[in-house]
Amino acid sequence: MNVTGPGGGDELNRLLQSTGRNDQTAFAELYKRTSPKLFGVCLRMLRDRGAAEEVLQETYTTVWRRAATFDATRASAITWLVALSRNKAIDRLRQHREELLDDPQNLDAAVDQQPTPAADCSSAWMNSSHSSRVRFVKPFSAELRITNWRHAARCRSEP
Repeated sequence: MNVTGPGGGDELNRLLQSTGRNDQTAFAELYKRTSPKLFGVCLRMLRDRGAAEEVLQETYTTVWRRAATFDATRASAITWLVALSRNKAIDRLRQHREELLDDPQNLDAAVDQQPTPAADCSSAWMNSSHSSRVRFVKPFSAELRITNWRHAARCRSEP
């Protein structure tokens, strides 16, 4: 059965509400009907089958614990489930990113030797003559000009 087919949304809502009342049969049916779609969401976001399987398991564990909080007047069951799995996948991506940043060996690999366009612009700005910077800043308010002047002074004094 298509999870978004005619009448499928109401049936999923009913299954999710029954799961909230600890109905294991309803939970098994809900899993059978929605796990392919939720696995696809996880896999697309994480790009790793093993991680997607873990996040899917975490998602359904949370569904079992929190199904009673589902409110069909606020969202459909599939919307609630997709949002839950998406949030779990985002949490996993953040966790992985933080693990990479905590490893000192990965910090050297994260250094970008090529400056960004903003860095190039800042260098060009600092290397330009004072008169050309004033011509650039002149159209701005006096307050903004003072702020830019202070920033330039700080940049010049830094090694």
